[in-house]
Amino acid sequence: MNKILQVGDSICSPLQGYVWVVRSALPGRLRLSNIQLSVSSKLQESLEFAASDSVHVDYIRFNVHAGCIVLVNHGFVPWCFDEVQNIFNSVDYSSQSNSSLVTQNSSNRGALVRVLIAGGLFILNPFLLNVWVLPIFFLLLPPVFLPFLVNLKRDIASRKIPVDSLDLFWLSSLLLRGEYGGFATEIALDNSNQLLQGQISSTTSYGEELSVELQHWQNEATFLLAPPQLGEKHLNDLRSGDRILIAKGGIVPLDGYIVSGSGVVSKHLLDGDSALINVESFQPLPLGVVLVQGEIVLKLTQSLIDQPIYQQLLDLAQHHPEPWGIEKARSLHRQVLPVSLGLAFAALLLGRAHAASALVQFDPFNDWQLSASIAYRGVRKLFAGWGVSLRRGFVLDRLADCHTLVVTEGAICFGLKRAILEMRSLDTDYNVNTLVEMVSGFRRFEFPEAIPLFPLQMFLKEKDLEPRQVDNLISVGGCGLNGNISGLDVYVGGGTLLRHLNIPRPLSMPQIKDRHWLFIVVDSVVVGGLCYEDHLDNGVVRSLQRLRHNGWHLHLVSTWHGDSLDSVARQLQLSPDMVHTALNLKDRMDLIRSFDRTLGPVAFIGSSLVDSGAFAEADIAIAVSDGSFSLPIEMADIILPAKRLDRLIDCAAVSGDIASNNSRNFYLILFPHSAALLLSLLLLLDPLLSVLLADLPLLLIEFSNLSTHKNMKDKHGGGWRSQRKRTSKRRSTNRAPHGDSSSNKLGSG
Repeated sequence: MNKILQVGDSICSPLQGYVWVVRSALPGRLRLSNIQLSVSSKLQESLEFAASDSVHVDYIRFNVHAGCIVLVNHGFVPWCFDEVQNIFNSVDYSSQSNSSLVTQNSSNRGALVRVLIAGGLFILNPFLLNVWVLPIFFLLLPPVFLPFLVNLKRDIASRKIPVDSLDLFWLSSLLLRGEYGGFATEIALDNSNQLLQGQISSTTSYGEELSVELQHWQNEATFLLAPPQLGEKHLNDLRSGDRILIAKGGIVPLDGYIVSGSGVVSKHLLDGDSALINVESFQPLPLGVVLVQGEIVLKLTQSLIDQPIYQQLLDLAQHHPEPWGIEKARSLHRQVLPVSLGLAFAALLLGRAHAASALVQFDPFNDWQLSASIAYRGVRKLFAGWGVSLRRGFVLDRLADCHTLVVTEGAICFGLKRAILEMRSLDTDYNVNTLVEMVSGFRRFEFPEAIPLFPLQMFLKEKDLEPRQVDNLISVGGCGLNGNISGLDVYVGGGTLLRHLNIPRPLSMPQIKDRHWLFIVVDSVVVGGLCYEDHLDNGVVRSLQRLRHNGWHLHLVSTWHGDSLDSVARQLQLSPDMVHTALNLKDRMDLIRSFDRTLGPVAFIGSSLVDSGAFAEADIAIAVSDGSFSLPIEMADIILPAKRLDRLIDCAAVSGDIASNNSRNFYLILFPHSAALLLSLLLLLDPLLSVLLADLPLLLIEFSNLSTHKNMKDKHGGGWRSQRKRTSKRRSTNRAPHGDSSSNKLGSG
């Protein structure tokens, strides 16, 4: 019986043995405790992910020190045992699947130590002329200067403008002039900023990070050789003809075929296809296949230099999207830096220490980045409660202006169940077996060793059939495929393809909800088709519909047309120009390049290795994850739960608030910097006073940001669902007086 949870009830997490005890049970709010939460960071990550996939949970809050979680539902519905048990069962699954969510930034202990050193320098300031204080003073300097020197060396090595040289130059000049109080003030203010700020963004692009990780995998990953060979080999050392042993969970590193053994494989890492496929001896397997069950010995048919996709992925490091928001500020900061440094050095040579101080402090672009980083840190924590991981804060500036969303079929087909209901021939020259062979030939695309998709593979195996060879394969208007089979011009696609070719739909193949035909057209005549039934997750479909209704322009991308893609396109009422065929990594990169950026940035949602090119070209790289590991997912800007794409609406709403907050703060920061510069040029201000005049307002702005984050958390805590409920409540309140008025009239009548 699915009972209502009460205080004192316990819920067991079966696989791990954790027991959660209910401490508070209120409608819409459930508090549970488990001491294991305070000692396991992985458990917290898994809980965030599991709760995000539950339709009953709008938000999850953590108190790690107390070992408690709070599940929030703004519908104020009592919590049932089965609902919460399913969440903990999902936690166990994600743990077994080696899910890897992005960890949050830890506190900056180094900055705290340097603030304490600055406080010590303030205390020792009256005694710094004494000989006994000098050893202590020189011991405190290395921890202060070390971060500047490390960053300076890194920038010089990478041939970049050393952004920390300004601070290093000014701090050194303060020490040489004996202004120890000003030196301590600078250290205290700068490191106080670091304590408050979060990570602004990664200094590398998606393509650069992916290339680094891929190179690391090539150099570090080893593969066990199967008899008669012995030992292990790195990926770079594998050659055609080598036999490698692949156990459960292993990835096929290069194309090959099975020598012995059998199992179940998945291609979701490579192209997003979630189908599980049975394989056995002498069956070819392409790169990127994951062995889900069983153990096989694979004989490689290529070496690393024979596989072009690795070089294509490494070349992604050369692709950088256009700068947006805070990235432009960083670029402007690098341009202003040498000018400020040169003018400050000239002012020092002329004996104008106060002017030099003001010029060095005139760095509002850098201070604005610090201010924005506080907001990013707060948003990262807010998103974590939704199960959304924000890897790069700067994408919030892009997301605020984004209304173009490109979604791949692989990203929305998690949990898709597909079945062939009927295979029908309309021409005596093409029997059912011939139709299946033709469709299977198209499904193989340009990869001769690719695995036919389930359930066609089962039919081919049972009937001992082989896919037909398809030549000159091309996309047709974004709604189908065209190729040449034995000299015949053949088209394969759904109902959209027939409309594009102006071919009437056969009356015996009507369009039915959730069921769709894959038509085979030979010489402009429909010769037959396959009727599919797809059970696409309702949560995914509702999420995409909600995005479209909120003003997003959706584009659907797939390597295949006619089955689930056609069905989703109909449900979302997408026109043919919103549906695109992109077979490989290069095609998807070209597709993203084709979009006009004048209307705003372009976001791309994907999940697989073939999406990496589009991730590198898009302004915002968004990945969906079901808990399984994927290198592109780990590199993406934003990671969404697989069945909660509507969380993108929440992310966009928050990013709008962040963008307006950053815009306001820029002018609030620019004013004190400009005032300090003008006053120092006109009046003989003390350098320390100039420092305080420029930096103290920044601290006040940052504390204001913290307050803004709290208000934002209250406003967006539950996401779109709580906003909708509050709106409905206001509408009900507004309608109430009219209802009372009409009742009174009826009563008086």
